[in-house]
Amino acid sequence: MKLPTALKQYEATLQATLRPTVTITPTPAKTGTLESKFAGKPYWLKSEPYPTASTGEALHLLAQLNLSAIPVPAPFPQQGILQFFVLNDDLTGLNFDDMCEQKDFRVVYHEHIEQDETKWFTAFDTLNYGEEEDYFPIQKECALAFQLTETPISTSDYRFDELLGIEDVKYDVYEEIIDPYNEVNGEQGAKIGGYPYFTQWDPRGEDGNTKYSHNDILLLQIDSDMDNGILWGDCGVANFFIAEEDLRVCNFDRVLYSWDCS
Repeated sequence: MKLPTALKQYEATLQATLRPTVTITPTPAKTGTLESKFAGKPYWLKSEPYPTASTGEALHLLAQLNLSAIPVPAPFPQQGILQFFVLNDDLTGLNFDDMCEQKDFRVVYHEHIEQDETKWFTAFDTLNYGEEEDYFPIQKECALAFQLTETPISTSDYRFDELLGIEDVKYDVYEEIIDPYNEVNGEQGAKIGGYPYFTQWDPRGEDGNTKYSHNDILLLQIDSDMDNGILWGDCGVANFFIAEEDLRVCNFDRVLYSWDCS
């Protein structure tokens, strides 16, 4: 790790936090049904009920990941398609009371892909998407490119201050540590795995709350990227987290979904 001088004393501690991270580079483009993408039309079967919100409105595809074409590390599944759906409303499906309740968002995993295209659902224009006003954060369908790397713990992660023992240092000393580290830790952007970025705070450690602390693995992060038509509120970021024991058995029913902005 190439660390600024102010962080050399923490090098061994930070080195131990390195995690495999798949960075995602979106590019506005039309995509095929089975391809990884942000927005666009998902792979879906006619025989399956399409994902809807608590209001009955159809959910929009936020992201689709074809895992067989992505260098994801274990315990991520190595095949199948993982999808993220959200409601097009002013909260983009966010549920402040229970961020794991998939009421107005949905995470769906297709372990096996149907190759018979006649069985694919295609009548998306018949779905009731509800809101006339468009709150959806991704305005352009994007093809995705992936690169496997490693990243250390982010300053946004709720465990960062305790890990470095800097919970009680003075603000100016804290800034001397945080500012140079933010330039090298790669916490922003779109990615799978690694550590999260927040514009405000990590809900997994808010006010000592341990309700979501078991959601330890970053399943997906989508950051604002105005060059590619992605904007969460006022330049915010969205994150999905899952517990390792759930990921190992491909149980996506208890995923934590949050997004915040400045």
